[in-house]
Amino acid sequence: MPTEGDESGDLVGDQHDPVRLVGLHRLVSATMRALGQAVGDSVDPILNSALAAIGTFSGVDRAYIFLTDPDGAHLSNTHEWCATGIAPEIANLQHVPREMADPWFEAFEDDQHVYIPSVAELDDDQAELREFLLAQDIQSLLVAPLGSGGEIHGFIGFDYVRHRADFSPADLDVLRILADTIGATLSRLRAEERAARVELVDPLTGLPNRTMFVELVDQTLALGATGPVDVRPETAGRRTARSQRRSLVGLIDLDEFAGINETFGFETGDAILVRVAERLQAALRPDDHVARVGADEFAILVDDAGDDVAVDAISSRVAAAISEPVDVDGTLATVSASIGFNVDDGTAESGAELISGAEVALRQAKGSGGARAVSFDRDSGDRIAERVNLTMRLRSPGGLDALRVAYQPAVELASGRVLGVEALARYTDADGAAVPPDVFIPVAEDAGLITALTQRIGRMVVEDVLERILPVLQGPLSVSINVSAAHLEHPEFVQDLAPYLEAAATCEPAHLWVELTESGSMVGDPQVLANLDAVAAAGVRIAIDDFGTGYSSFARLRHLPIHGIKVDQSFVRGVESDPVNQSLIRAQVDIADGLDILLLAEGCETRAEVDTLTELGVLFGQGFGLHRPMPIEDLVELLAAQEPPPG
Repeated sequence: MPTEGDESGDLVGDQHDPVRLVGLHRLVSATMRALGQAVGDSVDPILNSALAAIGTFSGVDRAYIFLTDPDGAHLSNTHEWCATGIAPEIANLQHVPREMADPWFEAFEDDQHVYIPSVAELDDDQAELREFLLAQDIQSLLVAPLGSGGEIHGFIGFDYVRHRADFSPADLDVLRILADTIGATLSRLRAEERAARVELVDPLTGLPNRTMFVELVDQTLALGATGPVDVRPETAGRRTARSQRRSLVGLIDLDEFAGINETFGFETGDAILVRVAERLQAALRPDDHVARVGADEFAILVDDAGDDVAVDAISSRVAAAISEPVDVDGTLATVSASIGFNVDDGTAESGAELISGAEVALRQAKGSGGARAVSFDRDSGDRIAERVNLTMRLRSPGGLDALRVAYQPAVELASGRVLGVEALARYTDADGAAVPPDVFIPVAEDAGLITALTQRIGRMVVEDVLERILPVLQGPLSVSINVSAAHLEHPEFVQDLAPYLEAAATCEPAHLWVELTESGSMVGDPQVLANLDAVAAAGVRIAIDDFGTGYSSFARLRHLPIHGIKVDQSFVRGVESDPVNQSLIRAQVDIADGLDILLLAEGCETRAEVDTLTELGVLFGQGFGLHRPMPIEDLVELLAAQEPPPG
């Protein structure tokens, strides 16, 4: 490929025309001066004007600039000027494979331009390039590298479409000066961009730093400031109606991180910081933000956090991301953190104000000994802090040791005899207070702990059955545990419950059950069906809890390995005076009879409910009106006092 101009011609007209050459030089000089003063976005109009002026003056048909894409493997046409009647090509020349121009870049690396006097006469070894250029009607072209300091950003080019043309050495010298100037300007602007990035981005994690984080919070507040203004004199100008677009700021300080650096070394400490940063990013949504705002301090910004359920889920994932042990080259390090939250109530005037509240909460968390969360905003944040504290405790070493099992008996309604028990998970917080299941179970699910929790409960129940229940049994007893629908979808489900499933063969006359809530996946997911089949094959019976409130159609129910259904308490409550619920329960009794499976009514509270259920054909029931959940000691005493079954 030729790389030097032929002295037999010029851009247009006589190569010895001094007037034309001086004019071209003046255009290039003016462009150089403008580019020397260019900043940021101002460079684009300067380049467009330069291409138009030089292209018009020189008589070429098309002048353009190509720059390397961020991926380094493609080129894009970023600026283009076309003579009158010449079709633009810029829209068709985006993300072009760079390898097509590799021969040009080899010349560029030797600081040479590339001149093709006749595109149609390119050798066959450049057939792909030839066809590519001919498709744009190019007959002759000249391209020169755009670069500075050994860095090549792309190239500037000039095409002849209507006829072939030659270029003189004098013309080439002037145009190379233009290319060098543009290349130097691009290098300067990119260096300034990198410098600005260094000022706003943490070099270790690549996250925004404190300066950028404050700006992000300011922008979020500005986007949310769409409501009316409070016109009371004492609050003039303050926004009052961003409540529907709540933003949450959290500051996270890793506890005793200096000790980690001392124990494992700074290299390991840095690796842990990078890992925590990655986990925090994964815990949030794509539009939310994570920043590193101190040596061992991170910040999160949840924009438009949503309702309480959404905020709860986000906060649990954040806590889980922090408290999960970090494996760095075989070294397992447990990290705890103090967290300060602040939820925007629609009145914060600046990002600094919102962050300041989170800092106050963070100081309180650290002052309380660390490894806890505190919220500055009492209305919206206390629940968030409590949820995060619970997540961190559950994930801490020994965090599941506070789990206990309470057993709620199920009885034969006609006799009152206990024929089954449901194992219910109970959890006690650090201060000794009981945490309701409807609080800690969702937290465990959001924090990815439901599998470990179910495994722990399963082991505890097997131990209780073998060591404490079997010795006092007078007859058959069903013992059930609850499993999460999300866990049931995992391929590892059967392996996770292996100890519980294996115990089924050694528990006679006790029979082990699993209870699961209806879900859409339960009746359509092949993995769920395979897991249920494996559970049934192990001799563990399966019951559907809260039946009638979920997704299981009657037609699908018969294809599942189901041994029992539990009528949801919403049908039982006040059933003695509700003919609709009476009809629905009677239908469920018929279903159970037709499928030859057990039916049990939940939520039995009153004598009237029990009597009505009996009249409707319900044989078994469970509820506070019959027996409340009890510790294993009380259950053993209840079973021991029970008379042997008749016959």
